[in-house]
Amino acid sequence: MRLPALKLYLCSDDKEYGGGRDVRPDGMFRAAASDYLGEDLGADALRTAAGPHGKPYFTESPLRGRAFFSISHSGAYRAVLFHNAEVGLDIEDLGIRGGFTRERMERIAARFFAEDEAAYLVGKRGADDIAEFFRIWTAKEAYIKYTGDGMTLGLPSFSVFDPPGGVTITTFSPAPGLVCSCCRVGAGEPEVVAPGIEQGAAEQ
Repeated sequence: MRLPALKLYLCSDDKEYGGGRDVRPDGMFRAAASDYLGEDLGADALRTAAGPHGKPYFTESPLRGRAFFSISHSGAYRAVLFHNAEVGLDIEDLGIRGGFTRERMERIAARFFAEDEAAYLVGKRGADDIAEFFRIWTAKEAYIKYTGDGMTLGLPSFSVFDPPGGVTITTFSPAPGLVCSCCRVGAGEPEVVAPGIEQGAAEQ
């Protein structure tokens, strides 16, 4: 089985996914997995489990150790990222972050960001403060999902501007008001599959 590279599937609760297919989390995952794999392998082949810190993985052949995925949701959006190697994904719907103040952002950054990340945020005062904050936050979440260590890693212990392990973190907007970060080894932009959702321009 030859698997494609990075592919991001995005759906919203108020949109039909893939021509009216089931948009519930399990249904969306099955539809996305079938599209990524190029065939419907059935529920048995798509069985998953989670590692000690919550990282999901396929447990059955022929996918175990060959197909990798990461899941994220925010507001009405759900997303799953598939890859032929380890991957981490995080999304954030800025539309549900009303009242998220500069004071709160800086307080969180002081606790959870590396020094260079916090300094960058302080230097970016302006109308897009929230977006700048969540570009860093989603990148950090994507990295700890990639490693599988979760919050045990310690968010201040690494910087997304120079992440450990030779990984690449790409942050972009797959839909208006949505910030997305994906982490993996290697280059290349993810292909985005988002039926019925207006897509935004990529942001680096």
